[in-house]
Amino acid sequence: MRTVLCIGLIGWTFLSVGQVHLDRSLRFTASDSLQRGFDTLGHAAQEDALMSYGPARTGSVHWAIASGSASSIQLQLQPPASAYEDGMLIRFVPNHPHAGYVNVNVDGLGPVPLIGSEKQTVAFGEMDTLSIAEIQFFNGTFKVRTTPIRGCPSGTVQVNERFCMQQGRSGMVTFASAARYCADRGAKLCSWDEYIHGCTTQNAFMQDMFTEWEWINDTSDHTHTADQVGRFTCRSQRSRGAADGSVARARCCYHLP
Repeated sequence: MRTVLCIGLIGWTFLSVGQVHLDRSLRFTASDSLQRGFDTLGHAAQEDALMSYGPARTGSVHWAIASGSASSIQLQLQPPASAYEDGMLIRFVPNHPHAGYVNVNVDGLGPVPLIGSEKQTVAFGEMDTLSIAEIQFFNGTFKVRTTPIRGCPSGTVQVNERFCMQQGRSGMVTFASAARYCADRGAKLCSWDEYIHGCTTQNAFMQDMFTEWEWINDTSDHTHTADQVGRFTCRSQRSRGAADGSVARARCCYHLP
């Protein structure tokens, strides 16, 4: 058997080296093709390095460490990427339950928009902290390849068998922006009955309750007004102009399939 054995050498600094560098073509001459190959090839440390079967089988070259904020994902690959290329496939565990408008920055190459699996924005459950996310680069954007998790996604609490309610909420926004905020996440503004049910039964699991008014999707039977709830108790309610610049928080309801 004629093989090339790549063994890390220990230098004066006692650092182990497991990479291969050749300044000419390499030709295997064993008559049996099963006896041609490398033994003990180290993990790749740069993009043009040779890769053994182990990393190929585990997919470690596609694995990234995630950091960043809810709207900006920072990813670190090993070896680092030198450029965005069509077909680039990355897997990671999100450190936030990302939803809505999200961008991705791989190895400091710059932010790139992340498109959801079914729409232009990321829906609840597609980037969940309890599951592995998979994204792929093409034509200037990353696209989610992950199937949304079943059940209530991270950041929501199940109210009944029909829907989940967002634990947190948005900043102060107009009624139109509140509706868009929820739609971008594959959800909608809660109706009055959904809000009061969730507020009454799941209040202990909610965040920032009774500190600001919150929009719901009811319009008080008028085309020019919209309703706000939850300022002091679950039953607090008032009407405000839907198009006069009034602002409140948005807390979304996610309907289970």
